[in-house]
Amino acid sequence: MRLRYTCSSCKKLNYYKSSETTRGDLQMKEGDEVRVNCTKCSRVEKKHINNIEAVIDMRLIILGIALGIFSTLILLGLYGAIGMVSFAIPILMWLQESNAVNGFNKYTIRRK
Repeated sequence: MRLRYTCSSCKKLNYYKSSETTRGDLQMKEGDEVRVNCTKCSRVEKKHINNIEAVIDMRLIILGIALGIFSTLILLGLYGAIGMVSFAIPILMWLQESNAVNGFNKYTIRRK
């Protein structure tokens, strides 16, 4: 899961690095507003955490696809058709990412 926001001056998408998995955890760690730095125009501004949204990290999905193909080929040679079960690895990674993104975006913080 990646957190992204839009810069208010140049309107470009930027990513915010955080290890928090829910918006509530992010609020407890950073407060109601976070300081962000635009990578395009270098403007530093404060964004309310409701303006930060989660998106699926496609790097993890591609890693899961590569891992699934590699393990399927290895296990297909060793165990035959039962090795095809390992092709479910990217599907499970995508489901986990989707649930994490939905959980983050569904919960919003009340503005003061």
